[in-house]
Amino acid sequence: MGLFNLGELKTPEGAMRATWHTAIFAASLLLFMSVVLFLRPASLTVISRFGLIVDAALVLALGFGVRKRSRTCATVLFALWVVNLVYAIFCLHATFSIVGLLVGITYFAGMTGAFEFHRRIRQAGPTSNEA
Repeated sequence: MGLFNLGELKTPEGAMRATWHTAIFAASLLLFMSVVLFLRPASLTVISRFGLIVDAALVLALGFGVRKRSRTCATVLFALWVVNLVYAIFCLHATFSIVGLLVGITYFAGMTGAFEFHRRIRQAGPTSNEA
């Protein structure tokens, strides 16, 4: 079981678990980048440094929501990744990386996994506990 175990993405539960692990990884990288930027005061503005911390908190919170099978959190997490990608490419002139692609694939799989999980629950019908 590695961080980017693409075989885990085949089941809805596995995809949501992989999305949670990837969100932890992405938030850790964002926090690391914010610490590096705090150590180099001339590199970015204070707003950019705190923006990374806010972004890390959002990724962690949304990743936790995906872990709890929230379709909304899964969709917002994938949309946040797309917005950050567009911002990095067009505003920061960053290049696309393979790690970023794997993160996006995992977030998309978590989103589709959350929807598939709830579709299966709805098809199964009410259980004796819900009646």
